[in-house]
Amino acid sequence: MAGEAARHLQARKDRLLARSAALRGTLVREAVAWERPLGVADGALVVARWVHAQRWWLLGAGALLLATRPRRALRWLRRGWWLWRVSRRLRPWVAAALSLRPRHARHTGSAAASASGLRLATAAP
Repeated sequence: MAGEAARHLQARKDRLLARSAALRGTLVREAVAWERPLGVADGALVVARWVHAQRWWLLGAGALLLATRPRRALRWLRRGWWLWRVSRRLRPWVAAALSLRPRHARHTGSAAASASGLRLATAAP
């Protein structure tokens, strides 16, 4: 009886190990498809951090451009202003799209919010 249970457990273990190996292979194949987009996103993040760190130099360069070529500077200022407004409008949508929580879990109450470190705005009764 004990020998039969041990064989059953060993067979189950073997099946689970085979399934795990197959799933790891699938994950590797699917991860390859994400390598390039994630590389682009990493590059954009590096540029954004550099711009943030060099903002005073960039502001000075913009002021110099405004003094020497006002039309071009104003055109770029309009484009930048438009881009900033669009990014502000899209920010909640992007945050919701990148959220790993299911949609129904976003408004479930303070227990889930406090566990994730978020504060939810609640209306007073």
